[in-house]
Amino acid sequence: MKTKTARQCYDQYLILSKKPSFNNFNHIWTQQEDELLLRLFKEDPFNWESIQVEFPQMSIGQLKNKYHFLRKQQSQNKCDKSITLTKQEKNDLAESLKNILGM
Repeated sequence: MKTKTARQCYDQYLILSKKPSFNNFNHIWTQQEDELLLRLFKEDPFNWESIQVEFPQMSIGQLKNKYHFLRKQQSQNKCDKSITLTKQEKNDLAESLKNILGM
């Protein structure tokens, strides 16, 4: 395998021979699984082998992808919540800025 990395060869080995259930690429994640993944990562960060024990049907790559997706989703939700202002709050803020700038 001259064109593949060691990690790609290892993952392919797991997919084809050792854990045939990894071929489940259309897995629909539940809220409980999402919470479990985040909790396990918080308890033992970057130890994907120990996290995989709780998700035997998933490859380490699938777990990493889901974790990073969840973290990105959480950070976007935090940003959305911090920027959201009502129309009245926007008007009050505009008035405050006008007063500060002396307009």
